Amino acid sequence: MIMKMKTLQNILPIPLSVMEIDFADKRAMFTTGSIIKGRVFLRRRAPHQPTRVCISLIGKVTTDITNSTPYPYSGSTVDYTFLQMYQNDDIGDIEGEACSHTIPFSFIIPGALPNDTCTEHIQTGVRVRPGQSHLELPPSMDYDSDKLCPKMCEVAYYIRAVAVTGNDRVHAAKRVQILPLYLERPPQLWLEDSDASVSDSMVQKKGLWGSNMGKIKLCGLWETVSAYLPLGKGEETARLLPIRLVAELERFDERAKLPDTCQVRVTLKAVTHYTALPMVELQEPGVSDTQRKVFRVSACSWKNKSVMLHWSGHGGDSYSANTVVPIPISCRAPLLPTFYHCYVARKYFAQVEVVVRGYKTLCLKVPVQIYNALER
Repeated sequence: MIMKMKTLQNILPIPLSVMEIDFADKRAMFTTGSIIKGRVFLRRRAPHQPTRVCISLIGKVTTDITNSTPYPYSGSTVDYTFLQMYQNDDIGDIEGEACSHTIPFSFIIPGALPNDTCTEHIQTGVRVRPGQSHLELPPSMDYDSDKLCPKMCEVAYYIRAVAVTGNDRVHAAKRVQILPLYLERPPQLWLEDSDASVSDSMVQKKGLWGSNMGKIKLCGLWETVSAYLPLGKGEETARLLPIRLVAELERFDERAKLPDTCQVRVTLKAVTHYTALPMVELQEPGVSDTQRKVFRVSACSWKNKSVMLHWSGHGGDSYSANTVVPIPISCRAPLLPTFYHCYVARKYFAQVEVVVRGYKTLCLKVPVQIYNALER
């Protein structure tokens, strides 16, 4: 019986090594300039052979392409590794039985990517402008942690360790959440962007008793709005960013009564762009625009059925009224900052819907930039 057990042990494969990764800092999120420290625990089954250990910090973006995308990317998943930082260690021969090793590692999260590798994946015939590069580090993003993200794209960072002893290899990986710092700047827009419209107007020819209601125009005083959301400071209540609206009436009949209130609804919308090929032009559609997908979702909203309007006459039949309405920024559900990566981009805009008595709904779309770093 004992001989049979020994024979069985010789037949069953014995794993070469056991490897685990442990982080020294248990924080949930790392940011620009943070140091990711940890240890790799390795138990070798063959200590008499040299072992090469490679530890790396990897950033990868994944996009799922639907069947509507032209060949050869139809119905496939595109994986693109945009960040690779390495640390190599050698473990020499040790006599005796199996032994354990602890290999420390540390990586500093860079403020930008070391180089632009998008040019390797750009279609033939597409010209890249001099000085144009995609070096911005994107944040960790997936549907499980960010419900504003589509299930078809993901940005993931992880620590990966590989140990090679002869012809045997063992590896381990552990994900890490990274949220880089982004400074305040005007939101970038694509040409003919449907998510940007800072004015709207409407002509209402007839009102009560046949009076001429004239033309109403609504515009935002600011073309863009910026919101600062500091890291690690959660708030239970929503933040409200003021935006000034100007309503103008032309050719208004004095027999009609000026509307003294209006209904306002403001919705903050998140827009995620993801592609199968790099977005050569972040400001305008390029040749790769046929590969781009857009996912829009409402983040939070604010409404008021009775916003006061105080009109001022400008001579004749022209009037104007100013009012201030808030753009809601939810703090209960954390928002990712605005960012533009070559495969995934996130932007925001506020959709302002105003109903003035006697007119149909007027709609504005004001770009909103969310940032998490103050200028140093």
